[in-house]
Amino acid sequence: MRLKIYENIAPYIGVLRSDINIEGLKREDSSVMSGLYLQWLNPEYFQINSFIYGSGDNFNEPFIGCHIMGDWYIKHPENGKYALGAGFEYLKPDADITEEDAGIVTNTEVKNNIYIPFIRAGRYFIFDIGKSSSLSIFHWAGFQTAITRGSGDITGGPVGGPVAFTADFDIEEETNYGLHGIKLGLNLMHTIDLTFKYKAVFNSDDYFNNIDTMTNFYFTRNMEFLRHKYMEMTMVKLNIQFSELIIHTDIQ
Repeated sequence: MRLKIYENIAPYIGVLRSDINIEGLKREDSSVMSGLYLQWLNPEYFQINSFIYGSGDNFNEPFIGCHIMGDWYIKHPENGKYALGAGFEYLKPDADITEEDAGIVTNTEVKNNIYIPFIRAGRYFIFDIGKSSSLSIFHWAGFQTAITRGSGDITGGPVGGPVAFTADFDIEEETNYGLHGIKLGLNLMHTIDLTFKYKAVFNSDDYFNNIDTMTNFYFTRNMEFLRHKYMEMTMVKLNIQFSELIIHTDIQ
């Protein structure tokens, strides 16, 4: 028997808002972002999702992000299924910030690469609502390592004058975190999907929140997405809002 694989490919465009705190420098910025969403799934066996996105001018530097993960469904009890998952996230939140205060101009440049591999396991609970709607609850736990590699420099001097001081610094961190999350999904009449995801990222020193909401509207074989993502980490806070439109949906 041939396995049915549902395939979705979607470009999207939206707004990236970020707060950054590096070496005591706190700033906010926003920019237009665009990207590509890819999905392959079979509801009985697996689901693979990938987001690739970027912005050409966030804190005067390009911003690049990529997220890919897959869940494999290994057992199907009466009202749900168990899942084992793994994934990887890459972020490049560079910054080039110039400030003037009391006749002194200071420039801060930061180059960052953040790599986040992770694993997780959990259980879906699925409940029918009437004949054509359903509610799903996915409760899971996992583990990740955040690996940061980067460098920066700070230069300054009087306005219109020569550089009076300079300082370089390196960013090299590897931090382990526990993960705990929940996903709530509501499908209404096979036409609208409402999804809410919450993920806690924590260890003995830090606790970060990640919130992701998505609304999917299904029109024949196409879908329209409205999505909001909020993400916290040690050096940068990202608040992503965008809409996306499926341009290709295929069943193989």
